[in-house]
Amino acid sequence: MAGTVKPTDVCLLLEYRGRWEHDPAAVFSESVQMRLSALKSKLPKLRFALIKKARHTSGPLSVFWAFSRQENAQLYRSEITDYDALSFDPEFPGEPTDDKIVAVCTHGTHDLCCAQFGIEIYNALREVDDAGVWQISHLGGCRFAPNVVCLPHGIVYGRVERADCADIVASYHGGEVIPEKLRGRSCYSKPLQAAERFLRMSKHLSRLDDLNMTSAEETGPGEWTVQFKSGDSTRYNLSVRTCSRNARTYKSCAATEVSPREKFQIAECL
Repeated sequence: MAGTVKPTDVCLLLEYRGRWEHDPAAVFSESVQMRLSALKSKLPKLRFALIKKARHTSGPLSVFWAFSRQENAQLYRSEITDYDALSFDPEFPGEPTDDKIVAVCTHGTHDLCCAQFGIEIYNALREVDDAGVWQISHLGGCRFAPNVVCLPHGIVYGRVERADCADIVASYHGGEVIPEKLRGRSCYSKPLQAAERFLRMSKHLSRLDDLNMTSAEETGPGEWTVQFKSGDSTRYNLSVRTCSRNARTYKSCAATEVSPREKFQIAECL
């Protein structure tokens, strides 16, 4: 699963309580869709998603902006009653909040796996932290369902099981990650995600602030050199490359044929 998260700088989450279409934006009016499209053009590393809670049936709708930086990640929240009144302006994202979001993909109209497996995990997560747990639309990587994202830090887990739910919530609120389930952090490119997971697994580094990427360079086609610094100032230099024999698997539950999937390997670690 390492290195399978789409790199993202900003997440815009809109609460929508109705049925989600395959394309999340399709639930909105044409004018809202046009403004959202303009925002995506302005911010190419933006991820837009719908969110909802099973118990929310009325009242104001929540809007979140999550800035998923390596350091100083920040979540902002506001409430609206009319989608057409939303500014879609990241310069005015609402009020900063120390809240943390744990969201599981349940987007069944995009891929059946996400609903079939995601709903169970959503209910299990709610038993641990009902206030901070949401359902979210397509995250990518449907073949790893159930997928869970922790925001604002952009930590994405795959193949989550019911037994993992309490640990996911507790670790995130405690400033930690679970390397064994980690697909990647969205603030990093995919090769860096693979490098971070390797280091965390091999060096037993679970705290978020245990590692910070200090440099990264693409040295050739499918090859990168990466340096991380740990909390005790130890520096790790890694060489990462794409596998010459990448995996062939089903992209999602809906796929009828296997296709090549990119994989990374650590060529060297010093």
